[in-house]
Parts: sequence; C-alpha cells; structure tokens
Amino acid sequence: MVHLNLKAVQVNHGIFIVNLNNILTSLKYMRKHTLILVVLVLLGEFTQCSEDSTPKQLSTHDTTQAGNKITDTLVKIDSLVPAIKTITDSIYSFQDYNTGKYGYKNKKGKVIIRPKFTAAKNFYGLYAPVIYQGKHGFSDTSGKVIFLLKYHFVTHDNELSGETYITGDGDGLIAVQNTAGLCGYMNYQQEMIIPFTYEEAQPFSQGLAAVSKNNKFGYIDKTGKVCIDFTYELANIFSDNRACVTIKDKKGYINKKGELVIPAIYNNTYFFSEGLAHVCTESDYTNYFYIDTTGKTIIKGLFENATPFKKGRALVQKNGKCLEIDKTGKKTKYLGTNCFEGC
Repeated sequence: MVHLNLKAVQVNHGIFIVNLNNILTSLKYMRKHTLILVVLVLLGEFTQCSEDSTPKQLSTHDTTQAGNKITDTLVKIDSLVPAIKTITDSIYSFQDYNTGKYGYKNKKGKVIIRPKFTAAKNFYGLYAPVIYQGKHGFSDTSGKVIFLLKYHFVTHDNELSGETYITGDGDGLIAVQNTAGLCGYMNYQQEMIIPFTYEEAQPFSQGLAAVSKNNKFGYIDKTGKVCIDFTYELANIFSDNRACVTIKDKKGYINKKGELVIPAIYNNTYFFSEGLAHVCTESDYTNYFYIDTTGKTIIKGLFENATPFKKGRALVQKNGKCLEIDKTGKKTKYLGTNCFEGC
C-alpha cells in the first residue's frame, strides 16, 4: 500500500510540507489506486475474523460507515494537491547575471536550486520546464531533471541577447514540438493532452490558446476544441478577456466569443494588464498611448515607448525621459534618460 509519510514544520502562520517529491510519487499512484486500496482496507476492517474464523457480517450501519470513510479519505488526499501547489507557487526562477544561468529561490530569497539552467520557467505543481545542457525537460524541486525523449518545448530565440526562452507554458499545459515541426500540448507529468496538429502554439491563458493551421490563427480550449475559427494573420494571448489579433496587417482586439470589440486600426498593440493596453497607430511604432478594454483612450501620451501596467504603475519614455506613471497618466517618478535603449 502506498503510504504518505508527511513531515510538517511550522513556517510563519502555515504548514510547509517537506520532501515534496516523495509526496508527488505517492499522489501519482494514489490518484489511480486510492479507491481500490481504501475499499480493501475497510473491507478488512469490517470483515475481521473471530477466533473461530467466522467472518463478521456487515450491517447496513457498517457499510454506510465504510462509505463515509472512503469519501473522507479521498477528500483528504485531494486536499493535498492545492496545498502542494501553494508551496511551489512560492518558488520563483531567477537569473544569475554573472553566468546567465537560471535557478530558483523561495519567497525569502533563499536559493533552492542553484543557477544551472539555460532557460527556466516557474513551477506548476511540483515540476518546472527547463533547458539544461541543451536538453529540454522538467525539473523537480530538488533540481533533478526528467528530460523529454522525443520532443522539445516551443521556444523563442532573442537575437539581441542570444538567449532562448520557453514560451508555451500556461494554465498547467505547455506547448511542445515534434521532429516534424508540429506543435501540441502536454501537462507537467509529460502526458500528451492535445496532439501534434498545429504549425505554431502559444501559451494557454484564461482557458484559451492561439494556434495556427494553414498559416491562419484561431483559438482552442484545453481539450483541443476549436473555439474561435482560424481566420487571423496573427494572434496573441487573452488577458482581461481581450486578445490582440491581426486582420489585413492591422491590429485590434477580440473577446472570447471571437467578436472584434476594438477595431483593427493599430500598427502595434500589447496585451491588456490591469484594464489598460498601450497601442500605437504610427508605422514606426512610436507615439504610444493607453486604451481600456472598450477601446477608449485613457492616457493620451504620446510616448516613444511604454510598458504594461503592474501594481498600478507603468514605465514610459517621453522626449527621451523615462518616467513612472499611474493609471491616470500622472508622473509618479523620474527615472533618467533612454531607459529603453537596447531593449
């Protein structure tokens, strides 16, 4: 029988479960076999033999009690999953700028896994996608990597920095590519969920992912069902229930029904963050301003460069000066000059 030996120590106001990898191994088997094991144990409990080896007859009360115990046990096992996810949500990737390698720290800044990965994304459950010594795989919380044998992650190469980024992770699935160049999605236990069907595959966000077939983009859900038809020249992730799409070389935004809710009139657009997105209508990608999810201009700008909002603040550049602004467009901090240079 699989046995969960959970050691726990008090950390601040919560419980931290030690040895996460052993827990994952246990859960992997218990997911499949828990009900059978529990039933067998309970049957053993309620059919204990007396000294004369006569089986004990189960009463209606006994069987009801057994059913309740099974339910309680399954609930306790399932309740471990969000607890484990909460723990690994507190582990973050970081880059050592001296070596360029990535590792992982906890919320207190303590290094959990030393920087050794060429690329690394955050954990989902007990695994995180990484690139190590040129190979793609999933790292566990100890830094041990389970390599992909046949496939590799969908990546993007930065021409300026020379770095390779893993780009297809989101909502518990990650985009992978086979040797024929087709893309699909697997979970973090390396189980294929959506088969290799697509020319390009972007990360899942808000339950949908942009994928391409025959050089046209559409959107699928996490079962692989097509939710928005393949009609766009380019498409991006959903955020704030809006996704940027390209129609006849112009960019606009659709909702999750595939309705064009902000007209395709822009030359460059970015994803929405905290209800705002920066866009521009100039062909040289300058003069950015911020709109809301209805397309209304909220911050007029005009900015030579800009970033998405985070915690109510965004960085912009105007007349060569770098500023921090709030969501009304008011300057909150001066940051010097040319802070976007080289980006």
